[in-house]
Amino acid sequence: METEVYTRPWAPGDLPRLQKAEPSFSARSMTSRFLTGTSRLPLPYVAALRRPQSRGRAWFGQVALAGGELVGMAECAWRPDSPRPAELAVLVADRWQRRGVGRLVVSGLLDEIEAVGMTHIEAVADATNAGCHALARAIDRERSGAGGWSIRSWVTGGHRYLELTRQAGQTGGPLPTSRRRLEASPGGWVRAGDVAATPAGLHIRAA
Repeated sequence: METEVYTRPWAPGDLPRLQKAEPSFSARSMTSRFLTGTSRLPLPYVAALRRPQSRGRAWFGQVALAGGELVGMAECAWRPDSPRPAELAVLVADRWQRRGVGRLVVSGLLDEIEAVGMTHIEAVADATNAGCHALARAIDRERSGAGGWSIRSWVTGGHRYLELTRQAGQTGGPLPTSRRRLEASPGGWVRAGDVAATPAGLHIRAA
């Protein structure tokens, strides 16, 4: 049986979806995301998502939905008045990990922040998070080159650090007119071409 996975930018009604999806994220996934031992969404984090762009903070989010339920999200936050780079974070439901959902929401998020001229992003994860390293390699393959992103990755102090830098080329402007689509295959996920992007988002097929 196939399930349709739909990705789009974060909308105000997505916070209840994220809270409802909380049981689908294991303690391991939560700890990896928030870098502290937890099996729940931290209360200060939930409070911040009620008004994610308040108090001088710029924030963009991208979600993946399956059957109306939130199965993954990527987010990027920064303070325009600070020299510190934007911070990227990703959270994917356990049963949807290693299926390309993380790569898809990050790719959609990069489309959003490219459109506002962002050029420098950082992320940190547990050093044992193999999915984070694989995601970095995939983004580097797909989005490197002129106008794309270069990714530097290193491990220190038990954490993996990622530094994404936008390469020289056109910045800002409208969102792309097409997005990638992934389809299930017996050996996992394969690229199946592009689909037209609509104001509502795009779709991938998941087994």
